[in-house]
Amino acid sequence: MKKIILYSIVVVIGVVALGQVALATTVSVHPATDNKVVGTDFNVTVNLKPEGEKICVIKGSINFNNLNCKNIVVNSDLMSQTAPSCLNPKFVLGIPGCTLNDKNLLTVSVAGISGGQAKLSLINVETIGAGMTVVSSVIDGLYNITAVVEQPVESPTTTTEPVSQIAPDYVRETEETDSITEADDLIEDKIILEGDGLLVDIDGKTDLALVPSGYQLLVSIILLILFGYLIYYYINKKRK
Repeated sequence: MKKIILYSIVVVIGVVALGQVALATTVSVHPATDNKVVGTDFNVTVNLKPEGEKICVIKGSINFNNLNCKNIVVNSDLMSQTAPSCLNPKFVLGIPGCTLNDKNLLTVSVAGISGGQAKLSLINVETIGAGMTVVSSVIDGLYNITAVVEQPVESPTTTTEPVSQIAPDYVRETEETDSITEADDLIEDKIILEGDGLLVDIDGKTDLALVPSGYQLLVSIILLILFGYLIYYYINKKRK
């Protein structure tokens, strides 16, 4: 009979203890889980849930794992005996008049450093009621950080026109053709005018007077006749 009573007392104490643990004050990070991208800023909050206990002071510190702390802001309703910062994230916060209600304590701005898991942890947390420490539990924040995959930038393709190998020869041939054309032009600047027996420049300037071929034949015949007459005259004179 005594053993039954003893067992009953142990069970009751255990149930009460479990109930107290289940209803313990909680200091938690919200959201507790999330998916974020590397380098993207996001905010989390640290919240108090008293669960029926009057809470007056909260102490603790924040630990950042694979998270870059950007800023920490204390709720304006609180008195900061020790205000946390990114360089020194320890805090001691007082609640004026204490509280039995849920309360936001901190807003923390962070960004993921690299791909993988990241964690914002609350360490050395202590909740104090009216002159006594209140049992509390802590819920940390666990985040999946995704690395950014950079798309390769395609550079524009430049097409180079091939240089013709025959270009130098073509230039030389063109120069030679131009020289020949100039020489032909110089020759064509002179025109023979057979009608008046003169060799005349294209601009009308007389260079040289020539006797046409028909006149040359006529003159030759006349000279031969005169020469023959002179011979005939000389012979007859000798005979006399």
